[in-house]
Amino acid sequence: MSQGDLQLLHTLRFRMAEQQGLAITGLGWSASGSVIAVAYGRVDKGGWEAERSFLCTWNLHRPRMDPDSPDLTLEAPGSLTCLAYHPEKSTIVAAGACNGGVYVWETNRDGDMLAGQSCGQSDGHEEPVYQVSWVREGGSASQSWLLITAGTDGRVLLWRFTTRGLELQRGLMLLGRDLPGIKSSKVGPPSTRLGDLPVGITALSFLSEDPSMFIAGTEGGHVLKCSLKGGPPVLAPGPPSSVLLRAPALLAYDPLRGPVYAAHCSPFHRNIVLCAGADPDLRVYSLLQPRPLCRFPCPSYVFSAAWSPVRPLLCVAATAQGQLISLQSTLPILRIRGCTEGLALYQLSWSPRDGQLLATGGAAGRVSVWNVLGSLAESGGRAAMAELDHLAAESN
Repeated sequence: MSQGDLQLLHTLRFRMAEQQGLAITGLGWSASGSVIAVAYGRVDKGGWEAERSFLCTWNLHRPRMDPDSPDLTLEAPGSLTCLAYHPEKSTIVAAGACNGGVYVWETNRDGDMLAGQSCGQSDGHEEPVYQVSWVREGGSASQSWLLITAGTDGRVLLWRFTTRGLELQRGLMLLGRDLPGIKSSKVGPPSTRLGDLPVGITALSFLSEDPSMFIAGTEGGHVLKCSLKGGPPVLAPGPPSSVLLRAPALLAYDPLRGPVYAAHCSPFHRNIVLCAGADPDLRVYSLLQPRPLCRFPCPSYVFSAAWSPVRPLLCVAATAQGQLISLQSTLPILRIRGCTEGLALYQLSWSPRDGQLLATGGAAGRVSVWNVLGSLAESGGRAAMAELDHLAAESN
């Protein structure tokens, strides 16, 4: 691998965010693949402050696009932690925040573009939201979309976005009893029983062939297969919820040795999932067995990782040392140019329309848009699918 594998197309900057020391905490592409959204927030503080942050968009296809000036700047009521564009509607984008808030903007509206928010609802998230995803209800193409949010309060909440805003439909709660080796106990108050304490969720990814199933990564390094349908009801700590909360966990896999910051189910194989975090290894699991199929040593923590949408064997990960590494090689393929040496990369995102476009961003507060070239662009085809099937078959 070499720097020739990636061609830098754009460096996007929002100087007000840079001056305030805000990092890139979320990246996403519109359904059309022409607009990129960037969430700015704080990672150097607890995040509970009432300090505002920003969500900016750039239309990369607009003539005379200015990389130093966003096309749209939205001020967020809290420090943003993640974002997700609607998979079909390019003018709808959702984001989560450190204050537990969930926000949805419609960028084609006149006046106030904030079209929905969870703040003010008594049964939303009580701690930072680290994942927002749009999933079809029931997994059917004829069904409407639900917004799924997850956070360190252990809750996975399912929202419907309508003209009235965000409406909570149902919810899940991950508790200590769902983890291997921890059982529920009736001794002592609930606040002291490990089995009754919430388990913070830091990563989430849905199976491509069955979006009612998902992989959850936790603050403690656990990797779990879960269901949106949920199991038995649970008594959640804290204020009562207006919806019944159910236990989501079905299976547990060998844990990482630190928080799970990234999980991504393969878009090409129903049983393959990638996980990484504060662990020296990038891991590939089969959903059919607890132990990872393979491990790839990393030079430092991995904050974001994703499979290519068009190349079955290509995965790229962003590290705490500001490097990009690929699954095809344990050597860093690039130390991001234009960033201070050693500054972390927190986010990466593939374009849903052009599988050769990759966006990255991190502590420097700038977004780099890359064109994937060279050996990285040659990893598709039948041979790659055959190798992926062979890798998955090793679990049988």
